[in-house]
Amino acid sequence: MINKKSKILVLGGSGQVGSSLTNLLSENNYDFSLVRKGKWGNDSLIKKAKLISTDLFDLNEKGIKKLIHKYDVIFHLAANTQVQNNLKIENKNFIDQVGLLNKLLLSMIGTKKVLVFSSSCSVYAGSNDKVIDQYSSAMPLTSYDLVKSTSDKIIEYYKNTHNVKCSSVRFSNIYGPDQNLEKKKNRRILNTLLSQMHSNGAVEIVGNGKFYRNYIHVNDACRMLVKIAKNINTKQAIFLGCSKENIFFIDAIKILSKIYNKTFDANVKIKTGRKVKYRSDTRSYKIMPSEIFLSNFRYEFNIEKGFNNLLENTEF
Repeated sequence: MINKKSKILVLGGSGQVGSSLTNLLSENNYDFSLVRKGKWGNDSLIKKAKLISTDLFDLNEKGIKKLIHKYDVIFHLAANTQVQNNLKIENKNFIDQVGLLNKLLLSMIGTKKVLVFSSSCSVYAGSNDKVIDQYSSAMPLTSYDLVKSTSDKIIEYYKNTHNVKCSSVRFSNIYGPDQNLEKKKNRRILNTLLSQMHSNGAVEIVGNGKFYRNYIHVNDACRMLVKIAKNINTKQAIFLGCSKENIFFIDAIKILSKIYNKTFDANVKIKTGRKVKYRSDTRSYKIMPSEIFLSNFRYEFNIEKGFNNLLENTEF
């Protein structure tokens, strides 16, 4: 379990979730280190953390053991976030990411180390009239989905068979300001649509936009990660980290554009009919958070407050 004496390692510490988790850990005076593949810049605002640069996928089992040996809690946020990989590299990508998780968990057998993995609700195809829970079957439509659903199965295996202290949180669409994430790497759909509003005065959405989605602010997502680390001894391995608000995509964009219009005295036009690029574009599902997030957990943001926060902290 995580406590103030725990030594914490964050894999994927420079991404959006990693950056927000860094702030949360720093504000609460945790002892933590951050790992990223690239170099940490001299302008880094992170002063309380040890900064590590290494390619996690290049590490063998011995390298993994050396990396994690002095840490009590590991937040595994590192991932290739491409929606669909080039088929020529898809096998390597799958083996790299699933293999990394397996090496981490294998190294934890017989220890008291804790691992919390960031997974995704996008593994569900679902339907408009079904509310998904952690027992629903995954239906991966992209290689990203396949990596996440396979990783969840691996976590269940190590927790149930080898008593490793590990859990996975399947997040819905995480949004919020990107703090240390380079703009050229920003693939967050809401951030992209905000950019379109500012540049073009209009946004174009796929189909009629009437497919259900669920959005959670990055700050709430990070607090969920910490909560699971504190409750790692529960038998449950997979948790759903989402808000209690399921909403049509087009209605979410209407809320976002309304806030934008009020802020900039604008009149953004919402255009429908954009062609589907990926099979997952119009995937629709309703989802509710796991019980652990329905009791003794307070959401800081509902969708309107969260979208206001997103806009207030977005640089155009």
